[in-house]
Amino acid sequence: MKKYLLLLPITLFSSLCLSGVFLENLPRTDKIFRGRAPKTEEIKKIVNMGINSVLIFKNQTKTEVDEEISQLLAAGFDSKKIHHIPFQWKNFDSEELACEQVIDALKILNKVQNSSKDKILFHCTVGEDRTGLLAGLFTQLLTTESLHDAYQNQMCQKGYAGGNKAKPIAVQKTVDKYLTPLFLKISEHIQSGNISLENLTKNVCKDISENKSNLEPCSDLIH
Repeated sequence: MKKYLLLLPITLFSSLCLSGVFLENLPRTDKIFRGRAPKTEEIKKIVNMGINSVLIFKNQTKTEVDEEISQLLAAGFDSKKIHHIPFQWKNFDSEELACEQVIDALKILNKVQNSSKDKILFHCTVGEDRTGLLAGLFTQLLTTESLHDAYQNQMCQKGYAGGNKAKPIAVQKTVDKYLTPLFLKISEHIQSGNISLENLTKNVCKDISENKSNLEPCSDLIH
């Protein structure tokens, strides 16, 4: 009995996450959609919505990325429009590499935004933390939304870190340890104009060792 009681919170947490938002467009665009990893039966819905590109913004932990790519190909997706960036949510090999992966992802989203034909879904696993980071950054580039507003609206309110009260405290703290500082550092370059939709340069990643801004944890902002 004890064994099942220990497994229940993890199972319940997974169920809660996977029942969240599957598709939601970012502000001021009908081309860029965020979400969680699509279930097998949802691939058809993606196609029916005219989404013809997918960005898988996560490292593979088992075989889930390979399986999704196979399903997308079977559904008729062009292999050139299936993008996989193995972005980790903790224990970065280096923060510079993590920054460069984010810039690569932003370039993909911007290319779709400028296309007359394409729509894209980007996601990690549950669509909250890595997806939230990318949504918060691209929203700043695409709109006049401030760093703090993007953090609140595109991250905390969508379950980022402690924005999802069902998320284990240890996971919340790990997200705030690794992803939140990276978000702040890249955001500062966006706010200063060093990064823009016209200049998505990786050169900024060589100088992201410090940031001057502070953010309250989402757990303190979401009640």
